[in-house]
Amino acid sequence: AQIAMLEGDTEGALRAAQESVALAAGVDDGVISSFGRACLAVAMLESGQPPDAADAVVAPAGGWDLPRVPAMFRACYLEAKTRADIARGDLDAAAASAERAEAAAGSHDLRVVHAIAKRARAEVLLATGDAAGAAELALDSAEDAGAAGTRIEKARSQALAGRALSAVGARDRAIALLREAEAALDACGA
Repeated sequence: AQIAMLEGDTEGALRAAQESVALAAGVDDGVISSFGRACLAVAMLESGQPPDAADAVVAPAGGWDLPRVPAMFRACYLEAKTRADIARGDLDAAAASAERAEAAAGSHDLRVVHAIAKRARAEVLLATGDAAGAAELALDSAEDAGAAGTRIEKARSQALAGRALSAVGARDRAIALLREAEAALDACGA
């Protein structure tokens, strides 16, 4: 399901996550089922399903604090939730989701986890009108992701930086970053 989400295949992510939750039902009420529930909830949000439905799916896993999901993955799910919150216009929920992602990253040493949390915060900054702050944080996120060797995460951060730079009028730099991100994502099949 996570691979399908990275590829932009929301329907595939939904199917795989639903299967994961079904297979874990009655067998596990811990980490495995929590992963499946978190993935399903994010896929539901990204496919435009009601937030209440996604909240209900993730509730048995401890809610959006995701206490049974390791911090690395928690930051990933919360970054996706941040984007979904923004897409539905709930900027307060987006800020809370980004804050949770940052808290998850704070307990981890992997640069990619910090890159993902920074990108969540940058999304909120862009949505709330601080395009310059969003660009700076997204570029920092791209640097962390690149240093970690995670090409897809780097490209996703570059794409966000490109959007933010475009919003502040840095058109040439925005276009260059967006093209670089597109090429990297295409090369990864995302």
